[in-house]
Amino acid sequence: MSSKIGLLLSLVIFTMFFLLSVDVMAIQYHYSDLDSQSVTIGFEIAHLETLNDENIEVLEEKHHVIITNISNKTPDYGEVIYYTILREYKPIIVSKEVMELKIERSAIRGYY
Repeated sequence: MSSKIGLLLSLVIFTMFFLLSVDVMAIQYHYSDLDSQSVTIGFEIAHLETLNDENIEVLEEKHHVIITNISNKTPDYGEVIYYTILREYKPIIVSKEVMELKIERSAIRGYY
């Protein structure tokens, strides 16, 4: 009888640990994907002359991210632009709420 209870408890603990591991790996995957997209977005921002709302919406739709905290929407040539890219992730077991994965980056207009 005690071996059956031990087996059931170990299966519950193993299942929770497995779900936690899957969640951590998924968060790492989304974060590394967001990091690689930030390089592409920075390259595209460096090519743009102005960062109006239309250009930002095109970038957001193309890369499936949210771009916020843009430091300067009308940069001069050679000026640094700071921006934040975020993506929402719904974890399995880590949290009941939606997590926001954020990356802060900078780009230099005209430097590519």
